[in-house]
Parts: sequence; C-alpha cells; structure tokens
Amino acid sequence: MIRSIWNRPNAGLAWALCCGVGLLLAAPSLAAAESETKKPGLASQIKLDWLFQATGYLTTSKLLGSSDVLGGNGSVVAAPVVQFTPDKALILLYSGSYRKSKQVYAEDEGPKLFSEEQLHSFAPTFRYAWSPKLVLSPSLLYTDSRLKETSDDSWSSGLYNYREEGGGLNAEYTLKAGAAGQNLLAAGVQRFDRTYPNFHSLASLAGIPFEENEKDFTGTLVSVAYNQVRARGLSSKTSLSYLDKDYDDKLVESPTGERFNDRQHDSVVTLGEELLWHAAGPWGYSLAGAVAVTDSNQNLAEGAFPFVTFQPDYYSSKSFTLSPGITYTQPLAGERSITYGAIYAVTRLGYDSRRAADQNGNLLGDKEVDWTHDFTLRAVYTLDKHWSFGAIAEYTRAASNMKDERIFRYDYEILNLSGGFSFRY
Repeated sequence: MIRSIWNRPNAGLAWALCCGVGLLLAAPSLAAAESETKKPGLASQIKLDWLFQATGYLTTSKLLGSSDVLGGNGSVVAAPVVQFTPDKALILLYSGSYRKSKQVYAEDEGPKLFSEEQLHSFAPTFRYAWSPKLVLSPSLLYTDSRLKETSDDSWSSGLYNYREEGGGLNAEYTLKAGAAGQNLLAAGVQRFDRTYPNFHSLASLAGIPFEENEKDFTGTLVSVAYNQVRARGLSSKTSLSYLDKDYDDKLVESPTGERFNDRQHDSVVTLGEELLWHAAGPWGYSLAGAVAVTDSNQNLAEGAFPFVTFQPDYYSSKSFTLSPGITYTQPLAGERSITYGAIYAVTRLGYDSRRAADQNGNLLGDKEVDWTHDFTLRAVYTLDKHWSFGAIAEYTRAASNMKDERIFRYDYEILNLSGGFSFRY
C-alpha cells in the first residue's frame, strides 16, 4: 500500500487515540461535572487508569519481479490516564509501530520503496471538560520516524528519517447526545517543526553552506470535523483540514537554475467524507472519499545554463481517493464472533505542471498522472473483549505515465499476507 507523509498519519493517530481515550472518560466526567457542587480534597479524587492495545502479525511480502520477504508488523498503544477530578484528566499517550514488508511511501519528489519502518509518537494531553458539552484538550507532540530502504541499512542513517516536535489544541463540542447516538463538532490546531537529520543538499555535502537543511519545515495544521455517530443506521464524518508548510532553507528555483530570495512554501487542503452503515443484521457497509489540493511555489530547473529544463510549480497537484468497504459478522457462543471484511481503494494523483518522462528521463508532453489500487481482505476471530486473531491479504497495484524509475518507483505490484493477534485492555 502506498503511504503519504503529507497526511501525517502519526499525528492523526495521536489525535484520534487521545479523542478515543477521552470518550471513555467523557460520559461519567460530564455527568459528574453537572451534578457535583462540593468536591473532596484533590488527593482523594485522583484516579489512575490506562488504555493498552498491542498487535502482532507475521507477514510474507512480495514485490512482483523480486524475491519474497518474510517479515511482520507490530504496534503498541499505551495511555496511562491520571484523572484529577471528574472533569480534568491527563492522558500520557504513547504509540509505537514496526513493519517489515515491501512498502512504498509517496515522498515529495516521487514514490520510494522501503523495506522496514518504525514509528514512535508521544503525545501527553490534558483533557478538560469545560462544560457538559465542550471539552478542550491541549497537547504536546513528539514523533520519531525511521525508514530503511534495504535491510542492510542502519536505523540511524536513513535519508528520510525525521523528527517532529510541537503542540496543539483540540476542542470537541457535543451538539446532540442520546441513546441512539450523538452529533459532535471538533476543531483543532497544531504547530510543529519537522527535521530530517540525514537529508542535506548536495551543495552542503560539497562543503558549501547553501540550503543545508532543505527538507526541514515548520508546519501548521488546522482541522474541523462534524461527526454523526449512530448505534444503528447511518453514521458519518465530514472533515476539512489545511496544512501549511514553511521550509527553513529551501529557496525557490528560477528558470536559469539560480535561486530566488523566496523560500519554498507549500499548502495542502483536504476535504474528506466517511459514511458507515450498520444494518440490523450482520452486514456493515462503508464508503470513504477525500479530495486534496496541494499548492507549492517551488519549481524544478535541471541542467546547466543555457541548457536548462524548467518545470514551474513542480509540486502542485490534485488528488482524490474513493474507498468502499463491506463487513459481515457471524456471532458465535458467548462473546466470540468472526468478522469478514473487504475494502477497495483507488487513488488518482495528477500534477498541475510536472511532466511525465520516458525510461531515460526525457520529458514527454503529458503531465504526470499516478494511479494506485488497493485491495484488502480480512478475517478476524474475536475471542472476548480483550483478544482477537486475524488474517489479512493486501494487494496493491500502481501505474503511472511516468516511466523514469531510476530513483523512484511508479509501476509496481505488492502482495502482503499476514496472520496474527490483537490484545486490548
């Protein structure tokens, strides 16, 4: 499956998990906040709780045209919760993951093939129920992401390793709540610095102090979402986000190959919609879609003057993703059940000005267009509220009119077969 670091899955996961822990706290906390007028001493009110989830899967992975890779993936989410009062809690969220399989990441310059990854994120969050309907959650965020292009590489030397440090504020407002479901409005803002410790410009590697940290940037992420959650029937989520990326050192390239005084500046606007239908029977249906518009002032000038090939707005693009899914749950004795699921996702990424090229790098007249198709089949056996076991088959097919694959990978097929467990507490 192709993955995009533009969407910052790690930060999104941190926010989602914090909100998930918050939902566990919200019902008793908000009710108590309405009813309590006198409170005992702080020490007698403090409660300690925690959320824990771990998964482990053994994976055989194959990139068409290459040998199989025996690997796996695992993840851990641990969130100790210190509840000071019914309306105030500190969530010390840690999430970590490891994956060894054939995988492709959509870097700014093009899709890159990697063999291993590990991600560690720490997001301490203070959750405050301002009122029975409004919850505010300021948080800090630290993320360490490491990638290996081959298994022989070291974890510390990965070219695309990065760290993020920042913080933000999230607000959740309950518009309607009842036994049948609830309507929620959420808004958040984050500010963070992303640094790539091993990614330096060619000039700086040659001893010239020029655009040394050309991939580092300061980001601002603003998001709003409207959720309609129903126990039965149709649930939905509509989201809108704006990501601003202000680069530290990277200057804008000119038609002559020189640099303007302006630094590179990118923005990404994403509109998403998710629909989930829970019928009265065993069937469930889902449909997700997203449209993203990327705007960048960065150009690409290749060659030496006067023989310069110039492509303006090289990183500006538009993409859409559509993903239908279906599940079937078969109840068994006690808490046990088996759930079968299938998901298909198609993504089209088209660049505004970037031109496609042939196998030798010669530019063509058409603009670059990349397509990705993902198919996932899943079977999960739930033993009880803590343990489940599953098998997953993932197939990805990518195609593009960009045929220059001397550095990046545009046309490929990947098949991953996995089996393992999940434990939650």
